[in-house]
Amino acid sequence: MRILMIIIALLGYGLCIVSGYWLYQSDEARIVESFRHRVSEGVRLLEKDIDASLSNLLSTADFFSHSYNVTEEEFNDYAESVMGRSQAMYGIVWQPYVEHKDIADFEQQRSIHHPNFKVRGIDPIIRKPVDDIKQDVYFPITYARLAKDGEGFQNIYGIDNSMVPNRKRTFEMALEHDALMITPKILLGASKEAGTGFLAVKPVRYKGIDESQPYSGIVSIAFSTVNLINHSAVIELGTDIDIVLKDITDEMTAYMFIQSLDKGAVLEKHRFQVELRERGGRHWVLEAAPSRSFIDSQRSLVPVQLSILLFVLVTFALTNAALLTRRERQVRILVKDRTEALHKANYKLSQLASTDALTGIANRRAFDEHLNKEFRRAKRNHQPLTVMLIDIDYFKKFNDFYGHKTGDECLQEVAATLTNTFQRAGDHVSRFGGEEFAVVLSGETETVELAEHAVEEIFKMHVPHAASEVAKYVTASVGFVTLYPSDKVSVDDMIIAADDALYQAKGNGRNCAIEAKVKKSAEVIELSLSD
Repeated sequence: MRILMIIIALLGYGLCIVSGYWLYQSDEARIVESFRHRVSEGVRLLEKDIDASLSNLLSTADFFSHSYNVTEEEFNDYAESVMGRSQAMYGIVWQPYVEHKDIADFEQQRSIHHPNFKVRGIDPIIRKPVDDIKQDVYFPITYARLAKDGEGFQNIYGIDNSMVPNRKRTFEMALEHDALMITPKILLGASKEAGTGFLAVKPVRYKGIDESQPYSGIVSIAFSTVNLINHSAVIELGTDIDIVLKDITDEMTAYMFIQSLDKGAVLEKHRFQVELRERGGRHWVLEAAPSRSFIDSQRSLVPVQLSILLFVLVTFALTNAALLTRRERQVRILVKDRTEALHKANYKLSQLASTDALTGIANRRAFDEHLNKEFRRAKRNHQPLTVMLIDIDYFKKFNDFYGHKTGDECLQEVAATLTNTFQRAGDHVSRFGGEEFAVVLSGETETVELAEHAVEEIFKMHVPHAASEVAKYVTASVGFVTLYPSDKVSVDDMIIAADDALYQAKGNGRNCAIEAKVKKSAEVIELSLSD
């Protein structure tokens, strides 16, 4: 009876620990979901702030379009009123349209207010103002107004700002489409202490002028990204959150704003991103990840209270069981029922741990376990083993073009197709990561036909892919290796060989299968295109 009571006690308190842990994890999941909602709401409000700030540029352009001769005093008065509308505004600049033949008269006129005023271009090599660059048309900086907390505009009057290398394309697009455009990240002021931001530009044409005539000029407003974020709802999430605003328009990602925490403090598993609506030709993404301190600060006392309550109940049950032996059978039945429930819960957890939540097939963890098991078995029985890696071609472009929801549906359809393609008892299909899938084949030698069949079946899904450079439908590339496991190769060697073959398949134009063949000596793994 004493041993039985000890066993019952261990089971009861073990249940307390498991339940407490489950409640702890559930509470964290609730906090993360709330965090994501708050970040998404913050991004929505941030977008409103951005649109409100950009509306100031449109109103300024309208101000210039109604007057043929805005004086510098009128500009300063108007700019002063506009600058007070947004904390993110760093400065306003007016650049009139001036043809080369009118440069001398224009410089003489401006020298009245700004001695030594001279129209200058930007040398694309040294990226500095120079006097001897000849152009047919200039947009020299004529009026400029800076925010009170910014640096001065030292020696910028007369510079053709549209010729700065990383801004030139933006000015060209604005003039071509008569639209508001935004430059890539720029350095505000003459030093790094001024911070970074972006420049929003808008061409201006006087009211009543034929659209075939040249523009009157360009008005631009510089915005401080730090001030934009710091005066938005995003920053109200707190200082214990890792926040990054990225510009992913160009090939090289530009970091517009960073609120970075120590690497060890950030919970990367909860990092997620929200895409901002494209505006001014730029595509921004805001990433956010909570820290452990943020999660802890949001925790509820309910899990602790429930755990304590459960602990008390178990203790009470054990005490009654010891004092009332006639209830011994009832207590044993109760413990048995709870144990079965615990086993069921553990089984469900193990199933969830080995299944990919999106596609419903095996995940990377299940793939690793299965491959290691099959590798040992094939080595022991001297049977061939095949590893295939299947990657969806241009999937990032698919997501960018159709959206992540459609991208998820595409992944699910590919997973279903692969599952239907590989149906032997020894076939194992899993999601390797992202848009990549893996297949393990045991005892199969006709793998070339199977790999090419998989490529063909994915194409036959006829899922439209307008952004693909291969075909109008979704396609996939396959890299695979087949060998007899021995002491000379390892599981990692097979994965690396299949990955190298996949890389070769992409290099060969994608939508094909490449086999990494093994020499008879099994000393070196070589790649060759499957026939």
